[in-house]
Amino acid sequence: MSNKNKKSSDILRDNLIALLNKEDAVSMRQLSLRIGASDSYVQKLLTDQTSPSLQRVDAISDFFGLDTWILLCDYADSAAESLEILQLINRLPRSIRPHVLEYMKFLLKQNEDIQETLTGAKNIRKKKR
Repeated sequence: MSNKNKKSSDILRDNLIALLNKEDAVSMRQLSLRIGASDSYVQKLLTDQTSPSLQRVDAISDFFGLDTWILLCDYADSAAESLEILQLINRLPRSIRPHVLEYMKFLLKQNEDIQETLTGAKNIRKKKR
């Protein structure tokens, strides 16, 4: 559940957990060492025993191929899916990202149209009864 007053450390922790819970994810220890920290650094982050510096947040973002701001956004209950989508988009050349955006808008419009059609069909069935 989204919370307006959620702390940045909580948001970062939730997003980091989502990234580490992916099937092909590295371990907490591997990530810690890859970003130049002690082997238990990520574990301490996830258990609120330490707070990351901005440099560490940048290093974690770089490791996962994300812009730093993405790790600090609250995706509520869909963090894993949202982060995966953003990771994939970040891997695309910037020149085609506007096309991806337009395609996503197209998909949303298609979904809205389908929902309207289904709602209309349900209303017709109810009237026939």
